[in-house]
Amino acid sequence: MYWLNNRVYIKGEGKFINEKYLKREQEVYPQGVEELKTNKLLLKTALVSNFINYDNIYLNGFYNYFSFENIRSKKSYERFIKISNEFKLYKKINLQGNFAFRLRTGISSNQNSPFASFVADTYLNIRGVGDRIARGTAELATNLEYRHYINSYRSLKLTGVGFVDAGTWRNPAGKIKELIEYDSAVFYSGIGVRVHLSKFYNSIFRLDYSVNLRDINNRVLIFGVGQYF
Repeated sequence: MYWLNNRVYIKGEGKFINEKYLKREQEVYPQGVEELKTNKLLLKTALVSNFINYDNIYLNGFYNYFSFENIRSKKSYERFIKISNEFKLYKKINLQGNFAFRLRTGISSNQNSPFASFVADTYLNIRGVGDRIARGTAELATNLEYRHYINSYRSLKLTGVGFVDAGTWRNPAGKIKELIEYDSAVFYSGIGVRVHLSKFYNSIFRLDYSVNLRDINNRVLIFGVGQYF
């Protein structure tokens, strides 16, 4: 890591990856190979800008994480590059409110592979969508959230949340226009609570109730640790 100033730094990293893959559901996932064993080298650089000011549980300012990844392998069809950016914006509202916004964008090499680098996942980008239900070679996802301080009891603080999440992905070997097509987009909205433990740094437990806006019968209860973003 190299700090340009007290708010911005550049970092580089490398990883050696050994992957083993065995397809168990041939009828459900007909594409791709039956079995795979491979070694890969991941090289990554990132530019991180953190202009967030912290006031107890409230946040003000913005954060940006831009990264470039290069996967190297002996097998040419496994090589790819990936460029992604995550932008977050926070604004304190009155004495008890906090507005939060996140935008995730990215694009990678467009091979027709079941291992595409971007995923639709409940714990990464869209609350309620499921556990890595789809993969893509480009991503456009956004989260909008309002957090409202409710009450505190000794070392516990309680916050209520209302949110809307939306996202689209380009299918492997697909076209970039898929990112703006309504049929490929997912929309979820809901409410939740956050329990803050004041005695421990960043100790937040969250519970969200999310509804699919395109199918209101699809409803999910999600538990997690830490703020969603």
